[in-house]
Amino acid sequence: MLVGPNGAGKSTALGILLGLVHPDAGRGLVGGVPYDRLPEPAQTVGAVLDAARPHPSRTPAEHLRGLARAAGVDRTRAAELLERVGLEDVGRRPSATLSLGMLQRLRLAGALLGRPSALVLDEPSNGLDPPARRWLRDTLREFADEGGTVLLSTHLLAEAELLGDDAVVLDRGAVLAAGEVAELMPADQVEVETADGDRLVAALAAAGLRAEARAGALVVVATGDTEAVGRVVAAEQIVVRRLGVRAASLEEAFFALIRA
Repeated sequence: MLVGPNGAGKSTALGILLGLVHPDAGRGLVGGVPYDRLPEPAQTVGAVLDAARPHPSRTPAEHLRGLARAAGVDRTRAAELLERVGLEDVGRRPSATLSLGMLQRLRLAGALLGRPSALVLDEPSNGLDPPARRWLRDTLREFADEGGTVLLSTHLLAEAELLGDDAVVLDRGAVLAAGEVAELMPADQVEVETADGDRLVAALAAAGLRAEARAGALVVVATGDTEAVGRVVAAEQIVVRRLGVRAASLEEAFFALIRA
């Protein structure tokens, strides 16, 4: 997955991969082959790179049947996909009446028409409400679990954390980091609220735990081991108001990379 703010270069990178953008250097390959040389591109890669609407008077069923003809796919696949993406009840409505979430589902159905082995999706969760985002995550995870590959871009870091296995972090056209999402995220930290912060920091340091006292009577410990911190608190008989783990997030990792 490509992660980064708007303007980071995510859409451009996907466009290069699919031969829609010509780079100054380098090239995009699909399975070692340029996209325009794939013998059956619709059966190899299903792509959604823009938010173009189908013709407003055409129904989702008509739209998918048209795409199926262009891709050389049996038209019965259109009806199958309408059901898979949850649009069977609106399949005969004019596309102009569809919500943004429905249109996103329709675009994904179009990408799946050729039974591709890979999906390339640019910001697929834009405009979706929480239930629709969960549906999208589940659908893409199912596709990947069945052996498919999903490459998507997003600026929604919480979504990336929930969905992605591997990420490339981009900013202004540069790669800041790449690897497994779990590896990119910082370690969990223990937070302790106490009026005796300086003494706790010194005691933690003596126990080999790095800690920092911050404003608001907060001590942040560079570990997720609450038991180790709790033993120091108990041994020193320090009164605390709260002791718990602050889970790391991909957002924290991203902004740390930006600052670096």
